[in-house]
Amino acid sequence: MSVMESLLEEHGPGSSKVGNFANAGSNEIQDPVGNEHYLLNVTIEGITHLNRVFSIPTDATFFLLHCAIQDMFAWESDHLYAFEIGSKRDALEIGPSEPPYLLPVRLIDILGTTPKKFSYMYDFGDSWNHIITIKKIQKLDKPNPLPVAISGKGTPPPEDCGGVHGYYALKEGTHWMSEEDPEYWKEYFEKGFTPEATVFSNAKEYFKHTQGMPGF
Repeated sequence: MSVMESLLEEHGPGSSKVGNFANAGSNEIQDPVGNEHYLLNVTIEGITHLNRVFSIPTDATFFLLHCAIQDMFAWESDHLYAFEIGSKRDALEIGPSEPPYLLPVRLIDILGTTPKKFSYMYDFGDSWNHIITIKKIQKLDKPNPLPVAISGKGTPPPEDCGGVHGYYALKEGTHWMSEEDPEYWKEYFEKGFTPEATVFSNAKEYFKHTQGMPGF
């Protein structure tokens, strides 16, 4: 039995084995307490000199992590996505195209407490594969239920630019978008990243109002 099949059997609709899963089988998500945070480093496969470092409660949901990555990389949530945890042969996928009752599952119930890597694919056309590295778990003196932007380098890709190849074409000025407005794209890639300017979405409200929509 695969990881996914096991989860569906034990934690799907009608199951009494909810166990440690936060609000599994529900159409709502719960706010995390935030006594502990994962420290994460996120990169995009194929793009050098680009990363984002932030922390997120270990008892947050995968949907909150989705929202945090969107905010850290200035994505607009216009496309489908999926988290992939584990080996390619027996990977667990969590996303809107999978059973929705897995989205409220807490991160720690799947990811555990040891450093590891997993991925987040956003936009199956442009195929932005984010590699997420859990650096460590931080115990907080005061609970914080929100993600915390820490640092980052590089300018992230804009939506619908054509994947990694399109991103580098934009940087080099050979993309049709950069040829139409070279000054805009020159300034775009000079912006850099300011952690203090990051505003995180209200994931609970977003979850409530976007279920069933393409970018959900």
